[in-house]
Amino acid sequence: MRSESKRDLGLLRHILTHCRGVFDDIERFGDDEEIFLKDESFQRCIGMGILQVGELAKGLSWALRNDYPAFDWQDIADVRDSYAHAYWKMSRRDIWKIAKETIPEVYAHAQKLVEILGAKATAGENPPPR
Repeated sequence: MRSESKRDLGLLRHILTHCRGVFDDIERFGDDEEIFLKDESFQRCIGMGILQVGELAKGLSWALRNDYPAFDWQDIADVRDSYAHAYWKMSRRDIWKIAKETIPEVYAHAQKLVEILGAKATAGENPPPR
């Protein structure tokens, strides 16, 4: 397995961890947009999870992005940049939507790639382009 693929695999595993953190925070605080809109601690937890996922996505190799284009990793990286540099411009409703819709999509794609890359690592092969 290429060192780039190993690095991607590690990043994808961390993405899964932080996605699960967002899911856990929603479960802990309550799966309710109105609770989210009123609770600044809840908002900070979700915001940090989004930041972490987006930052990790920025580190994924261009080779991985090109070989597996079914998901545009740049979208979540751009969300991270918007949140990090202009958070006051993002509506809390948009952040909730990202947590409820985008993060589960990120999780599903990352999980699929971890399975593919993990199988290739076990077999000692480079993943084929898709």
